[in-house]
Amino acid sequence: GSAVAVALGKGISDALGAEAGVDKLQASLGLTETEAAKIGDAASGAYRDAWGSSLGEVQQVAGELFGSFDNLGADALEPLTGQAIALGDAFGVDVAAGIQTASELVSSGLAENAEEAFDLLTRGLQEMPPAIREELLAASNEYGDFFADLGISGEEGFALLTEAADGGVYGIDKMGDALKELTIRGTDMS
Repeated sequence: GSAVAVALGKGISDALGAEAGVDKLQASLGLTETEAAKIGDAASGAYRDAWGSSLGEVQQVAGELFGSFDNLGADALEPLTGQAIALGDAFGVDVAAGIQTASELVSSGLAENAEEAFDLLTRGLQEMPPAIREELLAASNEYGDFFADLGISGEEGFALLTEAADGGVYGIDKMGDALKELTIRGTDMS
């Protein structure tokens, strides 16, 4: 009997925590109640699939994804939430930074959608030396628009960044700065 009471109490506590997380999403993102409930459902599904260490963490990731990508439907949100958490877990990068970088890849045209952006990040991080993986995120944010301006695809840009990683952080910056200067010189008519 006491085990049933404990389980019932935990279930009620978890439900209240889930509701509080949805309310927080609604307030922080300025969502309607229906939109917040859809994000909450996607987060709950991702959490049931064993992503994240708590429902609150998964709700936060789902909210960050929803706020970072235009026209992201609730059906795409659940798998992307798992993909964002997996990126952070596998490579030791900050999940919010990974989401922000993926969003930049889409807005600069280097990736067609969020799923492709996370795939590019995953492949790029696999190719980077572990000690400088965070640098891939920073470099793609800093130089992504220049890649797009020069007609370099996301795959080509990440290949350049990972190849430049042989020279460490300095090599990445040197390659990125060279492309930036080429873009500036090519467009300022000098």
